[in-house]
Amino acid sequence: MTIRLAFILALITLACYGPALQADFVAGDRQFILKNELAADLGTALQSFIADYWSTLGGEAFVYYRPLTVLTHCIDTNLWGLDPAGHHATNIALHLIVSLLVFALFLRLLPGRSTLCFAGALLFALHPIHTHSVVYVMGRTDVLAALFCVISLLLLCRQSCTLMQHALAALCWLAALLCKEIAVTMPLLYGLYCLAEPAHRPSRAQFMRAAALLSSALAVYLVLRISAIGLGAAPETALTYAPWQRGLLVLMTLGFYCAKLLLPLNLCYYSNLVVPHPGMSAVDILLIASGAACAAGMVIFWRKGIAGMALAWIGITLLPVLNIVTLPVLAKENYLYLPSIGFCLLAALALDFLRRRLSATIAVIVCAAIALLYGIQVYLRTLDYRDPAAYLLSAVRAMRPLPPEELGNTHYFEGAKNWFTTCRNLGYLFEERKAPDRAEYWFVQALGYTADYFDPAYAAECHQALGELYLKQKRLLEAHAQLGAALPGAAQPQRVYNLLGVCAAMGNDPKAAEAFFMKALEIDPGFQPAGANLARLRR
Repeated sequence: MTIRLAFILALITLACYGPALQADFVAGDRQFILKNELAADLGTALQSFIADYWSTLGGEAFVYYRPLTVLTHCIDTNLWGLDPAGHHATNIALHLIVSLLVFALFLRLLPGRSTLCFAGALLFALHPIHTHSVVYVMGRTDVLAALFCVISLLLLCRQSCTLMQHALAALCWLAALLCKEIAVTMPLLYGLYCLAEPAHRPSRAQFMRAAALLSSALAVYLVLRISAIGLGAAPETALTYAPWQRGLLVLMTLGFYCAKLLLPLNLCYYSNLVVPHPGMSAVDILLIASGAACAAGMVIFWRKGIAGMALAWIGITLLPVLNIVTLPVLAKENYLYLPSIGFCLLAALALDFLRRRLSATIAVIVCAAIALLYGIQVYLRTLDYRDPAAYLLSAVRAMRPLPPEELGNTHYFEGAKNWFTTCRNLGYLFEERKAPDRAEYWFVQALGYTADYFDPAYAAECHQALGELYLKQKRLLEAHAQLGAALPGAAQPQRVYNLLGVCAAMGNDPKAAEAFFMKALEIDPGFQPAGANLARLRR
């Protein structure tokens, strides 16, 4: 019976995510795989265990230390080249394995109730909140971390666990940490299991042995991480808020995540959370109230059997991303991959309650209806990943609009930043596709979402991109204006001066052109484009 249910679960999962094989590389996939010359280099992948990897490619080195994930992408690139179908196939296979492991975990928690465990595992396999982690190739990091965490828990949550099994569990947890930082909560889940289920509580000797081995795994991880990138704690956002705002933000973030688990609609990689303030909307107040209710439920019921454990699972696995320390990115839906295991277990128990109070037929119909709706939502969401433009345009449609009058309000920094980033990236994408009109539109939109408290480099980047775009179209006056606006915040002003020189030369002003080229060389004597342009001008 159990094997048959596992086979059915596998078939449904593959059928649901099959269309993802047609998806393209989008967003970070293009930066870290498609355009990454080191993606297939095994030596570089292995070096990422002891040295920085992400910052050399424009990533966030201050928080990312995920060498095992890097290694899987390297293996994939060697196997499949730059064919996105192969990379997506790996992601789907990993998600399928995790779904089967979740089924096994539920069977461990609810022995003898295979149908109920199947229902919970099916909801996990098809939950739409997972589409980004599964269909976005770089989202694999969430799937890998969950995979090793669940294996570790399956080994630890045995009534009689040997030294070898404890050691293997600690090794799996180390692997999870090397995939993504959110795996740090796994020992808390083990402790939750031991406390919430007294019948399964290990002996004191077994618990101490497990704790010692897990502590050793954490020590190894910290040594590796510190030697590679330092401790790498995420920096505080430059914006500061009162303690009451930070406290309410934690509750709002929890409410946001619980709402996405319960109603996975209007999904988007970017969140538009608002920092709590006196003028916030009713929706934001509702999120805070929901978060407070969820937190209270977790504290009150965490020792009330498996249901309490499932509820507490959600809160524990979200601890690193609840803005207890305010994060530069307030919320991301892919953070819910591991927490959703607790939610799906809770949903399965709710279906069982429905079966006992009403009838098995009604419970089956409700489960089938939810699974069908989930499957449809996953299919529709998969279409957003069919190409990079569709992905970004879907984000524009899904994000909560930022009120123009609130652009200067720092409480809306998350929305302003995400609108800016999406519009700017659409501009670059359409420029790459040689669609200058659409590129211009999105760069102008990005400038419209550039708040005064942003780093000046944000606006400078878009001004420079527009200047280059106008130069190609010989719109010299507009190009000059945009490049002039880019200068004050330009990260590489020599490039802007060189473009101003090209603009002046195209406008038959050799004196100004020479002055601009000389200025570029004054900043960077080895800047070859300016040197070549100056030599050409003087012929």
